[in-house]
Amino acid sequence: MAESPVRVSEEHLFKVDVLRGIAILGVFAYHCHIFFFPGYVTENYRDGVLDINSVSDAWLYFSPAAFGWSGVELFLLISGFLIHYGFLKSGEKLSLKTFFSKRFWRIYPPYLLVLVFFCVYGAGLNYYLTTGKGLLDLGTHLLLLHNLLDRTFFTINTSFWSLALEAQLYIIYPAFLMIRKRWGIDKTQYILLTVSFVLFLAGTFVHHLNGYNSYSFFVIKTWFMWGAGAWLAERYFNNRSLLGGRAFATGLAFFVLLCVTKYFPMTKHLQPYCATFMWLAFFEAFMFLPMKKNNGVVRVLIVIGLCSYSIYLIHQPLLHDMLHYMSGHLSEITGVLQALMSLIALLLILAVSYVLYRVVELKSIAFGNTLRKK
Repeated sequence: MAESPVRVSEEHLFKVDVLRGIAILGVFAYHCHIFFFPGYVTENYRDGVLDINSVSDAWLYFSPAAFGWSGVELFLLISGFLIHYGFLKSGEKLSLKTFFSKRFWRIYPPYLLVLVFFCVYGAGLNYYLTTGKGLLDLGTHLLLLHNLLDRTFFTINTSFWSLALEAQLYIIYPAFLMIRKRWGIDKTQYILLTVSFVLFLAGTFVHHLNGYNSYSFFVIKTWFMWGAGAWLAERYFNNRSLLGGRAFATGLAFFVLLCVTKYFPMTKHLQPYCATFMWLAFFEAFMFLPMKKNNGVVRVLIVIGLCSYSIYLIHQPLLHDMLHYMSGHLSEITGVLQALMSLIALLLILAVSYVLYRVVELKSIAFGNTLRKK
Protein backbone atom coordinates (compact mmCIF):
# COMPACT_ATOMS: atom_id res chain seq x y z
CA MET A 1 0.00 0.00 0.00
CA ALA A 2 1.11 3.56 -0.64
CA GLU A 3 2.92 5.37 2.13
CA SER A 4 2.98 9.13 1.71
CA PRO A 5 3.48 11.75 4.43
CA VAL A 6 0.35 13.09 6.06
CA ARG A 7 -0.23 16.00 8.37
CA VAL A 8 -1.94 14.95 11.54
CA SER A 9 -3.92 17.70 13.21
CA GLU A 10 -6.71 18.01 15.75
CA GLU A 11 -8.57 19.74 12.92
CA HIS A 12 -9.10 16.30 11.46
CA LEU A 13 -11.04 15.12 14.45
CA PHE A 14 -14.14 17.24 13.87
CA LYS A 15 -14.40 15.34 10.59
CA VAL A 16 -14.88 12.18 12.61
CA ASP A 17 -18.12 13.69 13.95
CA VAL A 18 -19.12 14.40 10.35
CA LEU A 19 -18.42 10.75 9.53
CA ARG A 20 -20.53 9.71 12.51
CA GLY A 21 -23.34 11.82 11.09
CA ILE A 22 -22.98 10.14 7.70
CA ALA A 23 -22.95 6.70 9.34
CA ILE A 24 -26.13 7.23 11.35
CA LEU A 25 -27.94 8.79 8.38
CA GLY A 26 -27.01 5.72 6.36
CA VAL A 27 -28.41 3.38 9.02
CA PHE A 28 -31.53 5.55 9.32
CA ALA A 29 -32.07 5.56 5.54
CA TYR A 30 -31.64 1.78 5.45
CA HIS A 31 -34.34 1.27 8.06
CA CYS A 32 -36.65 3.59 6.12
CA HIS A 33 -35.86 1.51 3.05
CA ILE A 34 -36.80 -1.65 4.96
CA PHE A 35 -40.13 -0.14 5.95
CA PHE A 36 -41.17 1.09 2.51
CA PHE A 37 -39.73 -1.84 0.51
CA PRO A 38 -39.78 -4.92 2.78
CA GLY A 39 -39.47 -7.23 -0.22
CA TYR A 40 -35.94 -5.99 -0.84
CA VAL A 41 -34.59 -6.66 2.65
CA THR A 42 -33.53 -10.18 1.75
CA GLU A 43 -32.03 -10.57 -1.70
CA ASN A 44 -34.00 -12.87 -4.00
CA TYR A 45 -31.92 -15.01 -6.34
CA ARG A 46 -32.92 -16.87 -9.48
CA ASP A 47 -30.67 -18.97 -11.71
CA GLY A 48 -27.65 -18.09 -9.59
CA VAL A 49 -27.95 -14.29 -9.78
CA LEU A 50 -29.93 -11.52 -8.10
CA ASP A 51 -33.47 -11.43 -9.46
CA ILE A 52 -33.70 -8.04 -11.18
CA ASN A 53 -36.57 -7.54 -13.61
CA SER A 54 -36.66 -3.77 -14.00
CA VAL A 55 -34.80 -0.52 -13.47
CA SER A 56 -36.88 -0.08 -10.33
CA ASP A 57 -35.59 -3.40 -8.97
CA ALA A 58 -32.01 -2.39 -9.72
CA TRP A 59 -32.46 0.93 -7.92
CA LEU A 60 -34.05 -0.63 -4.86
CA TYR A 61 -31.28 -3.21 -4.57
CA PHE A 62 -28.37 -0.86 -5.27
CA SER A 63 -29.49 2.59 -4.11
CA PRO A 64 -27.45 4.31 -1.35
CA ALA A 65 -30.24 3.54 1.14
CA ALA A 66 -30.00 -0.17 0.32
CA PHE A 67 -26.36 -0.08 1.51
CA GLY A 68 -27.13 2.02 4.59
CA TRP A 69 -26.54 -1.04 6.79
CA SER A 70 -22.82 -0.50 6.15
CA GLY A 71 -23.02 2.50 8.47
CA VAL A 72 -22.44 -0.05 11.26
CA GLU A 73 -19.10 -0.98 9.70
CA LEU A 74 -18.24 2.72 9.55
CA PHE A 75 -19.15 3.11 13.23
CA LEU A 76 -16.82 0.23 14.12
CA LEU A 77 -14.01 1.82 12.10
CA ILE A 78 -14.56 5.15 13.85
CA SER A 79 -14.58 3.45 17.25
CA GLY A 80 -11.31 1.64 16.57
CA PHE A 81 -9.77 4.83 15.21
CA LEU A 82 -10.67 7.00 18.21
CA ILE A 83 -9.87 4.45 20.92
CA HIS A 84 -6.46 3.63 19.46
CA TYR A 85 -5.68 7.24 18.58
CA GLY A 86 -6.34 8.18 22.21
CA PHE A 87 -4.06 5.37 23.36
CA LEU A 88 -1.25 6.59 21.11
CA LYS A 89 -1.69 10.19 22.28
CA SER A 90 -1.40 9.03 25.89
CA GLY A 91 2.12 7.78 25.22
CA GLU A 92 0.89 4.20 24.81
CA LYS A 93 -0.12 3.97 28.45
CA LEU A 94 -3.27 2.04 29.20
CA SER A 95 -4.86 2.04 32.62
CA LEU A 96 -7.48 -0.69 32.43
CA LYS A 97 -9.42 0.85 35.30
CA THR A 98 -9.58 4.24 33.58
CA PHE A 99 -10.21 2.76 30.14
CA PHE A 100 -13.16 0.62 31.18
CA SER A 101 -14.54 3.36 33.42
CA LYS A 102 -14.61 5.76 30.47
CA ARG A 103 -16.24 3.20 28.23
CA PHE A 104 -18.84 2.28 30.88
CA TRP A 105 -19.96 5.84 31.67
CA ARG A 106 -19.92 6.70 27.98
CA ILE A 107 -22.24 3.94 26.77
CA TYR A 108 -23.98 2.05 29.56
CA PRO A 109 -26.19 4.57 31.46
CA PRO A 110 -27.87 5.89 28.27
CA TYR A 111 -28.19 2.33 27.02
CA LEU A 112 -29.72 1.14 30.30
CA LEU A 113 -32.25 3.99 30.33
CA VAL A 114 -33.33 3.31 26.75
CA LEU A 115 -33.36 -0.46 27.36
CA VAL A 116 -35.84 -0.07 30.22
CA PHE A 117 -37.92 2.31 28.12
CA PHE A 118 -38.23 -0.16 25.26
CA CYS A 119 -39.04 -3.01 27.63
CA VAL A 120 -42.01 -0.95 28.84
CA TYR A 121 -42.80 0.36 25.35
CA GLY A 122 -42.76 -3.12 23.83
CA ALA A 123 -44.03 -6.22 25.58
CA GLY A 124 -44.20 -4.51 28.97
CA LEU A 125 -41.84 -4.72 31.91
CA ASN A 126 -43.92 -7.46 33.53
CA TYR A 127 -43.19 -9.77 30.56
CA TYR A 128 -39.44 -9.28 30.95
CA LEU A 129 -39.57 -9.90 34.70
CA THR A 130 -41.95 -12.86 34.92
CA THR A 131 -41.52 -15.06 31.82
CA GLY A 132 -38.62 -17.32 30.92
CA LYS A 133 -38.19 -15.83 27.44
CA GLY A 134 -38.47 -12.31 28.80
CA LEU A 135 -35.91 -12.93 31.54
CA LEU A 136 -33.49 -14.37 28.98
CA ASP A 137 -33.95 -11.33 26.75
CA LEU A 138 -33.56 -8.85 29.59
CA GLY A 139 -30.66 -10.66 31.26
CA THR A 140 -28.59 -11.00 28.09
CA HIS A 141 -29.28 -7.36 27.19
CA LEU A 142 -28.28 -6.12 30.64
CA LEU A 143 -25.00 -8.03 30.34
CA LEU A 144 -24.56 -6.99 26.67
CA LEU A 145 -24.40 -10.63 25.61
CA HIS A 146 -27.58 -10.80 23.53
CA ASN A 147 -25.65 -10.82 20.25
CA LEU A 148 -24.23 -14.26 21.13
CA LEU A 149 -27.58 -16.03 20.63
CA ASP A 150 -29.81 -15.83 17.58
CA ARG A 151 -32.89 -16.11 19.81
CA THR A 152 -31.97 -12.85 21.60
CA PHE A 153 -30.11 -11.12 18.76
CA PHE A 154 -32.93 -8.84 17.57
CA THR A 155 -35.23 -8.81 20.61
CA ILE A 156 -36.27 -5.67 22.57
CA ASN A 157 -34.60 -3.39 20.02
CA THR A 158 -33.27 -4.61 16.67
CA SER A 159 -30.37 -2.15 16.74
CA PHE A 160 -28.95 -3.15 20.12
CA TRP A 161 -26.92 -6.11 18.79
CA SER A 162 -24.08 -3.84 17.62
CA LEU A 163 -23.84 -2.18 21.04
CA ALA A 164 -23.11 -5.57 22.60
CA LEU A 165 -20.53 -6.19 19.89
CA GLU A 166 -18.92 -2.82 20.59
CA ALA A 167 -18.71 -3.54 24.33
CA GLN A 168 -17.05 -6.89 23.62
CA LEU A 169 -14.53 -5.19 21.34
CA TYR A 170 -13.64 -2.86 24.21
CA ILE A 171 -13.09 -5.85 26.48
CA ILE A 172 -10.60 -7.47 24.09
CA TYR A 173 -8.75 -4.23 23.29
CA PRO A 174 -5.92 -5.20 25.72
CA ALA A 175 -5.53 -8.44 23.70
CA PHE A 176 -5.33 -6.33 20.54
CA LEU A 177 -2.51 -4.31 22.12
CA MET A 178 -0.66 -7.50 23.10
CA ILE A 179 -0.78 -8.80 19.53
CA ARG A 180 0.27 -5.38 18.22
CA LYS A 181 3.21 -5.25 20.63
CA ARG A 182 4.40 -8.65 19.43
CA TRP A 183 3.78 -8.32 15.71
CA GLY A 184 3.27 -4.62 14.92
CA ILE A 185 0.11 -2.90 13.73
CA ASP A 186 0.27 -4.01 10.09
CA LYS A 187 0.69 -7.71 10.87
CA THR A 188 -1.94 -7.44 13.59
CA GLN A 189 -4.50 -6.31 11.05
CA TYR A 190 -3.50 -9.09 8.66
CA ILE A 191 -3.85 -11.61 11.50
CA LEU A 192 -7.33 -10.35 12.43
CA LEU A 193 -8.42 -10.43 8.79
CA THR A 194 -7.03 -13.94 8.30
CA VAL A 195 -8.78 -15.24 11.43
CA SER A 196 -12.03 -13.66 10.29
CA PHE A 197 -11.77 -15.16 6.82
CA VAL A 198 -10.99 -18.62 8.23
CA LEU A 199 -14.13 -18.34 10.36
CA PHE A 200 -16.04 -17.18 7.30
CA LEU A 201 -14.92 -20.21 5.30
CA ALA A 202 -15.75 -22.51 8.23
CA GLY A 203 -19.19 -20.92 8.44
CA THR A 204 -19.71 -21.48 4.72
CA PHE A 205 -19.00 -25.19 4.78
CA VAL A 206 -20.05 -26.20 8.32
CA HIS A 207 -23.82 -26.24 8.87
CA HIS A 208 -24.18 -22.92 6.98
CA LEU A 209 -23.14 -21.02 10.10
CA ASN A 210 -22.84 -17.76 8.16
CA GLY A 211 -26.62 -17.79 7.99
CA TYR A 212 -26.79 -17.23 11.76
CA ASN A 213 -26.49 -13.62 12.91
CA SER A 214 -24.78 -14.63 16.14
CA TYR A 215 -22.03 -16.31 14.10
CA SER A 216 -21.79 -13.80 11.26
CA PHE A 217 -21.27 -10.95 13.72
CA PHE A 218 -19.31 -12.84 16.37
CA VAL A 219 -16.77 -10.54 18.01
CA ILE A 220 -13.67 -12.43 16.81
CA LYS A 221 -15.07 -12.67 13.28
CA THR A 222 -15.73 -8.92 13.14
CA TRP A 223 -12.62 -7.87 15.08
CA PHE A 224 -10.84 -6.91 11.87
CA MET A 225 -13.42 -4.14 11.27
CA TRP A 226 -12.58 -2.41 14.54
CA GLY A 227 -8.90 -3.20 14.04
CA ALA A 228 -8.95 -1.50 10.65
CA GLY A 229 -9.89 1.77 12.35
CA ALA A 230 -7.00 1.32 14.81
CA TRP A 231 -4.72 0.53 11.87
CA LEU A 232 -5.65 3.82 10.21
CA ALA A 233 -5.21 5.71 13.50
CA GLU A 234 -1.68 4.41 13.96
CA ARG A 235 -0.73 5.30 10.42
CA TYR A 236 -2.08 8.81 11.00
CA PHE A 237 -0.30 9.15 14.30
CA ASN A 238 3.00 8.15 12.69
CA ASN A 239 2.50 10.53 9.74
CA ARG A 240 1.95 7.75 7.24
CA SER A 241 -1.00 6.94 5.03
CA LEU A 242 -2.51 3.65 3.93
CA LEU A 243 -3.44 4.56 0.38
CA GLY A 244 -2.13 8.06 -0.28
CA GLY A 245 -3.70 9.67 -3.34
CA ARG A 246 -5.41 6.42 -4.32
CA ALA A 247 -7.73 6.32 -1.31
CA PHE A 248 -10.88 7.59 -3.05
CA ALA A 249 -10.37 5.41 -6.13
CA THR A 250 -9.80 2.40 -3.87
CA GLY A 251 -13.04 3.15 -2.04
CA LEU A 252 -14.92 3.23 -5.34
CA ALA A 253 -13.33 -0.06 -6.38
CA PHE A 254 -14.49 -1.72 -3.17
CA PHE A 255 -17.98 -0.28 -3.69
CA VAL A 256 -18.12 -1.91 -7.12
CA LEU A 257 -16.91 -5.15 -5.54
CA LEU A 258 -19.59 -4.75 -2.87
CA CYS A 259 -22.24 -4.57 -5.59
CA VAL A 260 -20.78 -7.62 -7.34
CA THR A 261 -20.77 -9.71 -4.15
CA LYS A 262 -24.40 -8.78 -3.59
CA TYR A 263 -25.30 -9.92 -7.10
CA PHE A 264 -24.33 -13.57 -6.56
CA PRO A 265 -25.67 -15.80 -3.76
CA MET A 266 -22.32 -17.53 -3.22
CA THR A 267 -20.60 -14.21 -2.41
CA LYS A 268 -23.30 -12.26 -0.57
CA HIS A 269 -21.74 -13.02 2.83
CA LEU A 270 -18.59 -11.22 1.69
CA GLN A 271 -20.42 -7.88 1.70
CA PRO A 272 -19.28 -6.84 5.22
CA TYR A 273 -15.64 -7.32 4.16
CA CYS A 274 -16.10 -5.17 1.06
CA ALA A 275 -18.04 -2.55 3.03
CA THR A 276 -15.32 -2.35 5.70
CA PHE A 277 -12.51 -1.72 3.26
CA MET A 278 -14.67 0.61 1.17
CA TRP A 279 -15.29 2.77 4.24
CA LEU A 280 -11.66 2.48 5.34
CA ALA A 281 -10.54 3.94 2.02
CA PHE A 282 -13.22 6.64 2.05
CA PHE A 283 -12.34 7.40 5.69
CA GLU A 284 -8.76 8.22 4.74
CA ALA A 285 -9.78 10.21 1.66
CA PHE A 286 -12.41 12.12 3.64
CA MET A 287 -9.98 13.17 6.37
CA PHE A 288 -7.96 15.17 3.85
CA LEU A 289 -10.79 16.82 2.00
CA PRO A 290 -10.78 20.62 2.43
CA MET A 291 -13.62 21.32 4.83
CA LYS A 292 -14.68 24.32 6.90
CA LYS A 293 -16.15 23.58 10.29
CA ASN A 294 -18.54 26.53 10.09
CA ASN A 295 -20.05 25.41 6.78
CA GLY A 296 -23.82 24.98 7.17
CA VAL A 297 -24.02 21.37 5.99
CA VAL A 298 -20.92 20.42 7.97
CA ARG A 299 -22.33 21.97 11.14
CA VAL A 300 -25.58 20.01 10.75
CA LEU A 301 -23.65 16.77 10.21
CA ILE A 302 -21.50 17.50 13.27
CA VAL A 303 -24.62 17.93 15.42
CA ILE A 304 -26.08 14.71 14.02
CA GLY A 305 -22.73 13.00 14.60
CA LEU A 306 -22.56 14.15 18.20
CA CYS A 307 -26.07 12.79 18.77
CA SER A 308 -25.46 9.65 16.70
CA TYR A 309 -25.25 7.30 19.68
CA SER A 310 -28.56 8.54 21.07
CA ILE A 311 -30.13 8.40 17.60
CA TYR A 312 -28.92 4.84 17.20
CA LEU A 313 -30.28 3.90 20.63
CA ILE A 314 -33.83 5.14 20.08
CA HIS A 315 -34.52 5.19 16.36
CA GLN A 316 -35.73 1.59 16.31
CA PRO A 317 -38.58 0.71 16.71
CA LEU A 318 -39.77 4.33 16.96
CA LEU A 319 -38.95 4.98 13.30
CA HIS A 320 -41.03 2.01 12.18
CA ASP A 321 -43.95 3.04 14.38
CA MET A 322 -43.83 6.67 13.20
CA LEU A 323 -43.80 5.65 9.54
CA HIS A 324 -46.56 3.12 10.17
CA TYR A 325 -48.70 5.79 11.85
CA MET A 326 -48.18 8.29 9.02
CA SER A 327 -48.84 5.61 6.38
CA GLY A 328 -52.16 4.76 8.01
CA HIS A 329 -53.44 8.26 7.29
CA LEU A 330 -52.51 8.28 3.60
CA SER A 331 -54.39 6.60 0.77
CA GLU A 332 -51.36 6.53 -1.53
CA ILE A 333 -47.66 6.86 -0.73
CA THR A 334 -45.51 8.27 -3.51
CA GLY A 335 -41.75 8.58 -3.56
CA VAL A 336 -42.01 12.24 -2.53
CA LEU A 337 -44.23 11.33 0.41
CA GLN A 338 -41.81 8.59 1.44
CA ALA A 339 -38.98 11.13 1.55
CA LEU A 340 -41.15 13.63 3.46
CA MET A 341 -42.28 11.03 6.01
CA SER A 342 -38.68 9.92 6.53
CA LEU A 343 -37.57 13.53 7.04
CA ILE A 344 -40.33 14.20 9.59
CA ALA A 345 -39.39 11.05 11.49
CA LEU A 346 -35.71 12.02 11.38
CA LEU A 347 -36.38 15.51 12.76
CA LEU A 348 -38.54 14.17 15.60
CA ILE A 349 -36.02 11.48 16.54
CA LEU A 350 -33.15 13.97 16.27
CA ALA A 351 -34.93 16.34 18.66
CA VAL A 352 -35.40 13.60 21.26
CA SER A 353 -31.85 12.36 20.70
CA TYR A 354 -30.40 15.83 21.22
CA VAL A 355 -32.11 16.03 24.63
CA LEU A 356 -30.88 12.53 25.47
CA TYR A 357 -27.37 13.50 24.41
CA ARG A 358 -27.33 16.69 26.51
CA VAL A 359 -29.17 15.42 29.57
CA VAL A 360 -28.02 11.80 29.80
CA GLU A 361 -24.91 11.17 27.67
CA LEU A 362 -22.94 14.27 28.67
CA LYS A 363 -24.07 14.09 32.30
CA SER A 364 -23.04 10.44 32.49
CA ILE A 365 -19.61 11.18 31.03
CA ALA A 366 -19.14 14.08 33.44
CA PHE A 367 -20.19 11.92 36.37
CA GLY A 368 -17.66 9.29 35.37
CA ASN A 369 -14.93 11.95 35.17
CA THR A 370 -15.83 13.17 38.66
CA LEU A 371 -15.64 9.65 40.08
CA ARG A 372 -12.24 9.06 38.56
CA LYS A 373 -10.87 12.30 39.98
CA LYS A 374 -12.01 11.25 43.44
